[in-house]
Amino acid sequence: FLLVDCQRQDGEFKDSSLNLTTVLGVANGKFRWGGRGFSSHARNTSLAGSELSAELKNGDRWEFDTVDLTTHIRNNNGAL
Repeated sequence: FLLVDCQRQDGEFKDSSLNLTTVLGVANGKFRWGGRGFSSHARNTSLAGSELSAELKNGDRWEFDTVDLTTHIRNNNGAL
């Protein structure tokens, strides 16, 4: 889950969350938007700013990949 304190248009902040496994998958050892269940194919996952990084399963090996979450996730008046 991604947990964020999002600012609304009125200036107030609201806790918001998004289950990344419902919008992010893995294909050929790379993150893929529109997929599902990335976490079952990932290890050593980390978040630095808006960049999610992990080693992702590709057949019998693991490959490192990074995805910028801001390319597909936005604050919509306090909701992700």
